[in-house]
Amino acid sequence: MGYSRRKLNLIARQRNDWLRAEFRHRMAQFDTHQLLFIDESSKDERTFQRRYARGLKGSRISTKGNFTRGTRYSVLSAISVEGVIASHTIVGAYDQRQFEFAMTSFVLPHVGSVARREKCSVVIMDNCAIHTSNDVITALTDQQCKGFFEDCGYF
Repeated sequence: MGYSRRKLNLIARQRNDWLRAEFRHRMAQFDTHQLLFIDESSKDERTFQRRYARGLKGSRISTKGNFTRGTRYSVLSAISVEGVIASHTIVGAYDQRQFEFAMTSFVLPHVGSVARREKCSVVIMDNCAIHTSNDVITALTDQQCKGFFEDCGYF
């Protein structure tokens, strides 16, 4: 019939197309060399476990895998069009204090002035609660940086 098993593309119910268009409009005023994306990621023993496999219809497919997390590693990275500008890795997950340390110690030295159209002068982060640290926002503002959260908020 022409149908096949495919991965479903899940779109957030909270997505607002008008705010997304406004965000793209705001970003259009900057050159690509000015953009600096900040995000964190983590890995534990289960991260790379296979979740799908092929097999004969009617038969069960099994494999052995880890059911315990083991040690979790987290990395915060700052990425520009030139590649990874700064990175910081910890054991465990980032909290606000660790995020503030990573941003001020590793990322801020690479942030430029948006008024002078310097590279890495527009910082873009998702709206994770730890990213809204007043200390980090103040430090970025003091650097004459422009910042945006992906939910279209900005500082």
